Parts: sequence; structure tokens; C-alpha cells
Amino acid sequence: MKKITLAIFALFIFGSLMAQREVASSADFKAPFNISSTKTNDTLYPPSALLPCFDTLTIYGAGAAGYVLGNNSYLDKEKAEKYNYTGSGTISSVLVYAIAKTTTGSSSVKIYDINATTKAPNTMLGQSAAVANSAIVVNNVTPYDFSTAVSFTGSFACSVVLPTGATDTLVVVSTKSGCYSNDSLAWEMQSSGSWFSVETQWGTPPNGLKCDMVILPVVQTVVGMTQISKDNLVSIYPNPANDFISIGAVNKVEKISIYNTVGQLVRLIEPNENVLNINVSDLNNGFYIMQVQTENGIVAKTISIQ
Repeated sequence: MKKITLAIFALFIFGSLMAQREVASSADFKAPFNISSTKTNDTLYPPSALLPCFDTLTIYGAGAAGYVLGNNSYLDKEKAEKYNYTGSGTISSVLVYAIAKTTTGSSSVKIYDINATTKAPNTMLGQSAAVANSAIVVNNVTPYDFSTAVSFTGSFACSVVLPTGATDTLVVVSTKSGCYSNDSLAWEMQSSGSWFSVETQWGTPPNGLKCDMVILPVVQTVVGMTQISKDNLVSIYPNPANDFISIGAVNKVEKISIYNTVGQLVRLIEPNENVLNINVSDLNNGFYIMQVQTENGIVAKTISIQ
């Protein structure tokens, strides 16, 4: 069992439920999506996204051991978030919100099926292309793309394969402790190559670290997901985009809100039209959340500006 070492530092605050401490508040950020809206885009979020406390995300330290969701001094190899799912589909990309601790090395993402008994990641289904640590933007999501979309049926896990190092090389952001699904979704592969639940390995049970990691798969559904109403169909293209994004909707678009990855509103439009073009040439390259509101509800999609 990993033990947490307590130490007092001026720039750190302590969690009240366990022997772990939070990094300074500058590591917190607001979730860049409206958790009450209808998510009809194909990016999945942990169940804790339905809880208000998902709005503030965190990095957890482990005293002299380093960071909980990094390699830390125990030389962990992978950190994974599990998704309980019914039906089938494919995964083309995974978005990871991380803090790069080194500028050397590279990481990748793996997709696993789930061991029905242990609930841990089991057999690898596919691995993304490598992403250099130097290419990871601090305080932003980084896409890990698959050359061939990975097929899955039922529940699966997305893991970040951490660069090898004697210290933290990459640290994944998580929800605050206590804001989690209560179904063993956060996992880590330790130096032995075995998988363990984060909840059981960090802190003293039953008050271990209970969190979900911001590892978000982009899924194309075959069956099993709730389908959007045909009366609220919205088309957003091209995606990725360069200068313009075209939007078409069955019902008139009442409002379009575009948020950056730290939850800031960067564009608000009230067109009252079914078809329109939006000039996005002034937006910085990166990922955004676009919310399109019609009389039948809100459609939220992840868009990429290149």
C-alpha cells in the first residue's frame, strides 16, 4: 500500500479527508462545458461530470513521492480512466488534460477492455501515436490520435502511458477527491506491471483518493448511446476548421456559445437562423467547446481550430 507523506509547504493546501495535499490553487480550472446541457457530441466524460464539483479540477501531490497521477517515486507506468458502457463503437482520439513535468520523452494512450472480475483494464485493444512531452501545452487538453480507430464493445478504459523517468514526467489532472462515480474508474499500472485502483492505493481506506481523471475519449457510436432527437439535429463543419465554421440546424439557432479549455466564453452569437457561417480566424489554435442552442435544447460539440 502506498503511503502519503505529509509535509507543510507555503504554496500547498491540504485535503481534509485524506493524507494528501492539493497543489496551489493555480492548478485548478473550470470545466469548459455546460454539465447541464444535452451532450450530443461524441466526446465522453466521466459520470462525475454530472456533479457540480466537477467544475473545479485538481492536481494531487504525494509529498516527497511526487504527484499521485504521475510516475511519482513509485515509478508508475500508466494512469487510466474506465468508462462503463453498453453497446459498441470506435475511438479515434483521446483528449488528455495534463501538466508536463519534463520537456523530454513522449507518451501515448492505450485502449483496454475490462476484466469482468477485477474491473481493471485487461487486454489492450489499440495504442495511439506517440506525443512528445515538448508538444504538450500546459493547462490545455492534448489530443492523442489513433492511425486506425479502435473498435470496442461494452466497457473500456483509456490509459496514458507515462514517459519513463526517475521522477514525474507527466501528471494527469483529476476531479477533487470525493467527486467520483463510486465504481473503481480511476486505475494505475504500477512498476510491477499490475493494475490497482487509485482509491485503494492512495490514502487510508475507506477514505482513499476518490477521483476521476480528465482522460476523454472521442467515440463514434455504433449502438448503445442515447440518440439525439431528429428535431434537434445540428451539423457543424468542417472540424477541424481554419477560417470559417458552417452550422446547419433543423430548427433555428437561437444562440451559439464558444468556450476555451479553461471555461472562458470567447464568442457569443444570437443568429436566429437555420444556416450560418462563423468566422473563427481570430481564435487561437486549439480545442474549444461549441454550444448550439435551439428551441429543443443545447447541442455541445468539441471543435478544433488549426
